[in-house]
Amino acid sequence: MRAKFLLDFVQTEISPFAYNQGVKDAENYFRSRVEELPATCFEDGLNYWVSKKKKPNDH
Repeated sequence: MRAKFLLDFVQTEISPFAYNQGVKDAENYFRSRVEELPATCFEDGLNYWVSKKKKPNDH
């Protein structure tokens, strides 16, 4: 019976702190990954003609 009261106490009083810390950790993790997206998923636009220009040594 005492063990149940202890578990109830832990569940209602202490668990929210662990849950909130987990949410903060997950938020920080995803924020850092989102900040890296522009560097990894970026493609310059309007580069069709730049790549089609002839080089001076091409004939």
